[in-house]
Amino acid sequence: GAGIFAARSTDGGDTWVYPDATDKTIADGDAGQGAAACCDPTLAWDSFGNLYVTYLADLVSGASPSVETLLSTDGGQTFTNIGSFTGGSMDQPTIVAQNTTAAGAPVAVWVVWNQGGTMRARGAAVTGLGTVGAFNALQTIPGTNGCSFGDIAIAPSGVVVQTCQTNTGANTGSANIRINIDADGLGAGNFGATITATTTNVSGFDFIPAQNARSVDAEAGLAYDRNPLSPRFGRLYLVYTDEVVDESNDTDIMVRFSDDDGANWSAAIRVNDDPAAPIRSQF
Repeated sequence: GAGIFAARSTDGGDTWVYPDATDKTIADGDAGQGAAACCDPTLAWDSFGNLYVTYLADLVSGASPSVETLLSTDGGQTFTNIGSFTGGSMDQPTIVAQNTTAAGAPVAVWVVWNQGGTMRARGAAVTGLGTVGAFNALQTIPGTNGCSFGDIAIAPSGVVVQTCQTNTGANTGSANIRINIDADGLGAGNFGATITATTTNVSGFDFIPAQNARSVDAEAGLAYDRNPLSPRFGRLYLVYTDEVVDESNDTDIMVRFSDDDGANWSAAIRVNDDPAAPIRSQF
């Protein structure tokens, strides 16, 4: 049935309680918990203490699919809806919130998802606990047709970068991991032209022994170095899964980095250090 399992801890994960102790789920049709959920939950905290929960609304009730965003100002005890984005086939939402030095946006919150086969995004400025501005107009991200399984990152300056992968419906063959940059963040500008950061031999539904029914994808992810004391402050990292020889099941976790918000990328660095034989799948 509809709903998202939800638990909260106030002691670092030693013990857990539930926002809804009756059924341990939210977004299941109960009042004050958000529209009935299908799947793909994602969450983020900001430095004001706002907790955001985004998910794909129920697809089995006959209602039009939507990307829903809930806000909690009490650590996940209660929720209010602050965004409901509709518009046809939707999938794989991700929400991120980060501090910025951009004017009027001490915190920026952004949601990215696939809609009708193309990546879309919306963002909002946050100025305090419970004070989330209106989400900006829907942005269709250029060059992302047939691109999905995305992620989004916010630079300390407020620049926004999204990533996604092509070949999302295939179980063999290579894919491109694409990058788009919104240089003015919550400003009037849109995301720029797509950039291919790398190719990968992990397609959108790549079957490996450890996932021989559900499959894996490259699962590209982005993160900025946000530590002001770091010598690499502002560096952007991209993590993804690759397969040196296509269909070999020898998959590896790779990292690249960029010092210009994703316009140019380093060579790939393999994270896992297992020997060449026997073949192992990291994903």
